[in-house]
Amino acid sequence: MLTKNTKKPVFLTTLVITTLLIGLINASNCPNDCSNHGTCRKESSPNGRDIWKCHCSGDWSGDDCSYSLKTLRVGREISDSVSQFEWTYYTFLPASGSGYDLTIAQADDSQDVDIYVKTGQLPSKISFDIKDTSTNPTSVLNIPASTNTEAIYIGLYGFIGNPIRYTIKIEATNGCLNDCSNHGYCVRGQCLCNDGWAGEVCEIAINEITPGQTYRSITLEEDQWAYYKLEVFESNNMRVVLHQVQDDADIDFYSKKGKLPSQLDFDYADTSTNKDVTMDIVNPALGDWYFGFYAFYPGTFSFTVTLDSECPDKCSEHGECSGTFCSCSSEYMGLSCETRRNALNANEIVSGYVSENGWNYYRYVANSANNFIIEVNQTSEFDCDLYVQRDRNPTTIDYSLYDVSTDEVTHLRVDNPGTSQWYIGVYGFTPCRYTLRTFTSNSCPGNCNNHGVCSSSGRCICNPGYAGIDCKSRVQNLDQNVVLADTIASGNWTYYGYMIENPTSQLNIVVKEKTTSGFLWLYGSAGGFPTFTDYDESDTNSNTNTHRLSVEFAQPRRGITYYIGVYGSPFVMSDRMIDYEIVAWTPPFKK
Repeated sequence: MLTKNTKKPVFLTTLVITTLLIGLINASNCPNDCSNHGTCRKESSPNGRDIWKCHCSGDWSGDDCSYSLKTLRVGREISDSVSQFEWTYYTFLPASGSGYDLTIAQADDSQDVDIYVKTGQLPSKISFDIKDTSTNPTSVLNIPASTNTEAIYIGLYGFIGNPIRYTIKIEATNGCLNDCSNHGYCVRGQCLCNDGWAGEVCEIAINEITPGQTYRSITLEEDQWAYYKLEVFESNNMRVVLHQVQDDADIDFYSKKGKLPSQLDFDYADTSTNKDVTMDIVNPALGDWYFGFYAFYPGTFSFTVTLDSECPDKCSEHGECSGTFCSCSSEYMGLSCETRRNALNANEIVSGYVSENGWNYYRYVANSANNFIIEVNQTSEFDCDLYVQRDRNPTTIDYSLYDVSTDEVTHLRVDNPGTSQWYIGVYGFTPCRYTLRTFTSNSCPGNCNNHGVCSSSGRCICNPGYAGIDCKSRVQNLDQNVVLADTIASGNWTYYGYMIENPTSQLNIVVKEKTTSGFLWLYGSAGGFPTFTDYDESDTNSNTNTHRLSVEFAQPRRGITYYIGVYGSPFVMSDRMIDYEIVAWTPPFKK
């Protein structure tokens, strides 16, 4: 039988163990144990029940103290860093009616941080008011003036580099970026520019043009623009003549009615490498026309704009000239009779004329899986270029297939055309007379380059390691976060496969040109090797040497291959080899 004294140690031991268990239970009542960035405390709720809440330490915040939230002071710059694939957050309280400029300056140009801003709550990649996901080392975001005084939250996401170091600063403005450069005034967060100035912050000077006057010795550095304006107040055809002084210069020309043109928004453009360019704008609408000259490569140039009263493009030799207007034959329409009304018939031969930078358009419906071929015979004054696009007229930058050779007779093959309407554009690189016809073919392009077999429908079935309609393009495998150096020629494809081995909801692909900028196009597809018309993601930006795809998956993926295509831009010399590096990686999936 136990005595009273022998029971006491057992009672004390039980009490200690019970106390420890209660402590452990209390700690686990807080989410994620406060991520080791705070303490878990019991509090009383309004209904009298006890609740457990994290009290975060330092700059940590959130229900589980899992993210860093720092307070910014207006006008004070701070230095900080963020890890790759991680977030860092900041917040500040805006003053009513005041706008702000947010400046992020990265310490290393090879790194990249993405910026997201939202009022009232933390931003994310899909929930934000303002974002900047460019690769610019310094970014300035304008936060417009508002009467809302809710806290503004800024999220920085580390994309490339580990860690990514930067400075961050928030400055008050009148609500417009750079105070409209002192060339305008701010109304509700938007700049209204004075005459002779334009742009988001009135930073762009615009010079008035006098018709017939030659503007000489204009020098632009690489990626620089010069803008001009001409008022058209009576019906006349307009001609722009551009002369580039240096042989290695490349000045591109853009024009648009009513506002400044850009590389993506224009009415007329010439992006060729010709030293001398002539652009005819037929019967332009009355009003202000804006002209932009862009230096793809630096150089000096002169230009003249004239207004005349002749028929454009000799009416494409599809009609008669009456005054300044073309009277088109029944089969053609357009200001210069450039467009065929009805679809071409197989083996039908048509003829036409295009002036320099002019177009003629046709369409063809094969209604067959059999390939068809477009043949152009340049009869005099050639060089004609040939472009093809599915379901719409092609341009020099929007097409599925093209042939820009100087051959007198050219053939362009459309594989497996189906029931789509195929639009054919004949473009005058120089003035050109031509004949054109279409016909079907069951042969395979290039005999599949001995890297595949030709099917009965004329389609190549490529051997492993090769891809493309002619099995010409080699295929390489990419490994996780391993940089691969490669080279490619203009007008060619190189393909890659990336096996997603571990569960992930995101795939990142980066291509960096070593010595060029804007010479490569990047495409991606989850369903097979990408083409110009069949892809999921693309980056064809011609203003940067870094191209990237960030692919988001709705559900975590693993055990699949993602297909990547790199294409050498056709707008460079055909013998130019382009050196680049490519890397792909997937961050780990976080539940």
